Amino acid sequence: VTQELMRQLVLFNFGKLKKIAITSKPKVIDLVKVALDMDGVWDPEFGDKMQIANKAADLLQTKSAMIKEYFAIDIDADGRLCALPHVLQDYIPPLSRLPLFLLRLATDVEWEYEQMCFDTLSRELADLYAFPDTLPADDAEKQQGEGGSQFAVCPLATQQPTQKTEVSTQMTADALRTQSEAVLSGGPSRHLKWLIQHVVLPASRTVLVPPKTWATDGTVIQVACL
Repeated sequence: VTQELMRQLVLFNFGKLKKIAITSKPKVIDLVKVALDMDGVWDPEFGDKMQIANKAADLLQTKSAMIKEYFAIDIDADGRLCALPHVLQDYIPPLSRLPLFLLRLATDVEWEYEQMCFDTLSRELADLYAFPDTLPADDAEKQQGEGGSQFAVCPLATQQPTQKTEVSTQMTADALRTQSEAVLSGGPSRHLKWLIQHVVLPASRTVLVPPKTWATDGTVIQVACL
């Protein structure tokens, strides 16, 4: 559900997305190399890893003006990733997904045809921003009943919205190699639960247009008939 919500939010805010500034500005080619080193991503039949990484980085560089204008993905002249779109209030996507996201931007987006380009690119962004199927365990929650607080505090809830959100997390290629997919840069699981309750559910009621397939594939289940 969150994947479809993110896709629709990207398209709804097409050309007017705010930015999440990435202060460390990692090089796109370095992140693509990280993706190619992941299990099951690269096969010798695909060719030399370095050549693939160079082609992917070069392609994204040539598309940088367009993806910056319409999707707030900012790649500077030196090939560094400077910003991502701020798709959902108070939420930063798992940074461990960035390498594969950039590789898929270069290989899976249909760049030749405008409508298909926007559609496939929005789906890749939705994959990047989608919430995990299961929430990671939060140590603070495990300690409830042992003197811990029973109330979750959202670390970003009191911040005023701005045009640009800073991400101070160091995103070096070496750090991303070891970062677990389950680690959420946006905060612990209780923050994610707060987002689901106070941001995702309200957005789903007001923005989300459920696809017709949800009525038959089990995504949406009728619990009462009034």
